[in-house]
Amino acid sequence: MLHFQLFFHLFALTLAKNRYICNIEITIHSSYTRSAMTNKRDLKRTINYICSDLFAECVAASLYSGKPDVDNVDAILASILHIQNDYVKRISHPEPGMKPRLYFKNLTDSFNEHVSEVIDQISNLD
Repeated sequence: MLHFQLFFHLFALTLAKNRYICNIEITIHSSYTRSAMTNKRDLKRTINYICSDLFAECVAASLYSGKPDVDNVDAILASILHIQNDYVKRISHPEPGMKPRLYFKNLTDSFNEHVSEVIDQISNLD
């Protein structure tokens, strides 16, 4: 069975000089045993959990970081919602002809890359 664990590390979360400083590292670790299928429900829950935390962090960063550009914050929030919807749909409908193990490995790697990009955007809010 494929086990997904969420390691959510909040390294620094401080309010300094009206600037919200937040360094977040989110990874989904997986361990494979035999040829069992992944639990899609747990993967969807993990993605929803990560995206909801990112959404909350973005809102908090926008409130505590002085005067960020409203359009920039709205774009980040929209991208988080788009990532969540896209990946939940991709879990429900895997690509035909591709081995499930390879498909879900590529899916989690791609999700981690998108989450890292969003984290960088949140940390660069002015």
